[in-house]
Amino acid sequence: IAQVMARIHMTDLSFPEDGAKTEMPARERIAECFDGWKSVLDEHSMDAGGARTVADRICDVIRLHDAEEDVTVHGDLHRENLLTDGERIIVCDWQAVGRGKATDDIGFFLSRAAADGIHTDPREFAAMYADAVYELCGRSLDVSDIMAGISAANVITTFFYWHLFLHGSSADIVGDVYNRMIYDLGRCVEL
Repeated sequence: IAQVMARIHMTDLSFPEDGAKTEMPARERIAECFDGWKSVLDEHSMDAGGARTVADRICDVIRLHDAEEDVTVHGDLHRENLLTDGERIIVCDWQAVGRGKATDDIGFFLSRAAADGIHTDPREFAAMYADAVYELCGRSLDVSDIMAGISAANVITTFFYWHLFLHGSSADIVGDVYNRMIYDLGRCVEL
C-alpha cells in the first residue's frame, strides 16, 4: 500500500488549483470549532484546555502543513477503495483526486485503518513509504518530516471536523480522538 501511495503521489498531474496555498481560517471559524470541542468535552466533564491550545496554535500548524510540497493525492484513500486480484492492488473511487499533501493521504489511510481495527505503526509505514518513493524516483524523504506532516494533518482535520461527529460518543472514544489531537499538536509545533 505504501508503494501504491508513492506511485500516486509521484505521478505528475496538473490541476486548476496548482500552487494554491491554504487560506487561514477566520477567527470566527476557529472559535466555532473550539466551542464545538468544548461542547463535546463538556458531555464528559473533560477539560477543554488542550482544545484552547490547539485553537491558539492552529494557524501555526496550517503554515507548517502548507510548507509541505504539493503532490497528486487520491483524497479518499482507505481500504474500501483498494481492490486486489491477489497479486495487485487496484485503487478505485477517484472523485477526490487533486493536488495536496502526501501526508494527508497517509494520515487519513492510517486513521481509517485504525478506526477499522487495523493498527499500523505510523513510523514504520512512513519508512516504507519513504523507501517506496526512493525506489520510484531516487528522492530521499526524512521519516521525521513525514511524521510531522501526518501529525499536522491530523490536528487540522480533528480540530475542524471531529467535534461535529463525536456528540453522544463514549468518553473513551472522545478521549482517544481528543488526546491524539493534543499529542499530535506537540509533535508538530513547539508548545
